[in-house]
Amino acid sequence: DHRLPVLGTGVSLPRPDHPDSTRHPRCCATDRRGRQDHAGGHPVCVAAFVAPAGDGHCAAIGQHYHAHARLSAGAGPHGLAAMPSYRSYSKGWLGRPLLGFNRSELLEYAQAEGLEWINDPSNFDTGFERNFLRHQLLPLLKERRGEIATVLARSASHFAEAANLLDALAENDLAELSYENEQYLPVDQLLVMDLPRLRNLLRYWTRLRGLPLPDSKRLERVINEVLKAADDAQPLVEWTGAEARRYQDRFFVISPLQPEPDIKDLEWFENNDLALPNSLGRLAIIKQDGQGISVEQWSSAKVTVRFRRGGERCVPDGRGQHHALKKLFQEEGVPPWWRSRWPLIFLDDHLAAVPGLFICEPYKAEPNEPGITIDWQGEGSGIANRLKKKQNR
Repeated sequence: DHRLPVLGTGVSLPRPDHPDSTRHPRCCATDRRGRQDHAGGHPVCVAAFVAPAGDGHCAAIGQHYHAHARLSAGAGPHGLAAMPSYRSYSKGWLGRPLLGFNRSELLEYAQAEGLEWINDPSNFDTGFERNFLRHQLLPLLKERRGEIATVLARSASHFAEAANLLDALAENDLAELSYENEQYLPVDQLLVMDLPRLRNLLRYWTRLRGLPLPDSKRLERVINEVLKAADDAQPLVEWTGAEARRYQDRFFVISPLQPEPDIKDLEWFENNDLALPNSLGRLAIIKQDGQGISVEQWSSAKVTVRFRRGGERCVPDGRGQHHALKKLFQEEGVPPWWRSRWPLIFLDDHLAAVPGLFICEPYKAEPNEPGITIDWQGEGSGIANRLKKKQNR
């Protein structure tokens, strides 16, 4: 990292004890005694390093050739496949530039160049399966068959081809579905698929969302308990780092929800973005003539953000009469788990706007009048944006 500034390149190096490496439940594997192993290969762990880089940026992981030697109980083709040296991940890119070199080659180069490095003591702890494989099992296999590492790497390449074919099939199946937004999949169309293709599609779509995969037993529960649930049910199947839910004919796989906000009011000052509690994102102000809340009314009132307590009512712009917020959420198709987490804008204790859905009368800016549009930046905003597009059709 001391050479990169000379090239005009910025670099960030997350360490095993860095907060980003432990903020996800499955960023670290554990051994049989419950100790953490920061191997850096789990999708959620990778996400912890890629996400801070920002859109279009690349995160590099220093895994080398012997990382191809992988054995995992119950793993499918993806779990046993060779690691790609470069691939898209979330909104950025994930690179493994050292996969073409084995450990001895890298060590020789580092010594010749006088490079400094840090040995992670956990790499030699055979309580972790990856180390047991490298330090005890592979040496025994190498005595029997000297080229075992090459054989395993070749097998991993075959699994990678099979995994790519499964992904291509899932991509085609996904393209055949008719749905409005990547936030969910249509249940009725999923249920007509044969089971092997359905399982493959659900795994593929979960990976697309950057979430960890369920094991085989939980995947069967997702199919039987969530997809096949009654239309008016609110089923839930959880696994570490993700959960599957259903609302009406929509199937969701999302990050685990944080607890509902228990704060009373958040006062909001005009020129500042407002951070929401419980990882619900941020609210930002966009000034647009004739859009959103009237600037005159905003500037003359005390502006607060609240979350649903029950009993809220307003007159949505163009509707002409009061409606209960509960009914409006139902009409808009807002999933039940988001209703108590949806930020509400109040002016002097009166509900003025529900970001992404509607403005309440009489707070709507008139044509050509300066207005304020609320931009909700967070996971729930994907639902809001989908509903807004639906309104504009």
